[in-house]
Amino acid sequence: MATALGAASRNIVFGICQWGIGDDLAQWTGKIANSWRMSNDILNAWSSVYRITNQVVPLAKYSKPGNFNDMDMLMVHSFFSFVVVEDADWIGW
Repeated sequence: MATALGAASRNIVFGICQWGIGDDLAQWTGKIANSWRMSNDILNAWSSVYRITNQVVPLAKYSKPGNFNDMDMLMVHSFFSFVVVEDADWIGW
């Protein structure tokens, strides 16, 4: 798929999603994709935002222009019960 998209006559952003399951995901996906899911789905809880934020910190070294860790959805003003949790989600992104 990455080869076919690379041969396209226009720019295409290619994202891999396997919900953060697997070994060394960030190490190999940056060679063939622009983004990769590095965690499972976000939940309606502060602990979920905290967990995903802590999971992405050691993977930051693999992010660069054109390649980034996908922390799942950025949800604000309709998802979390508390504004402080929404703010934390924004900061993490």
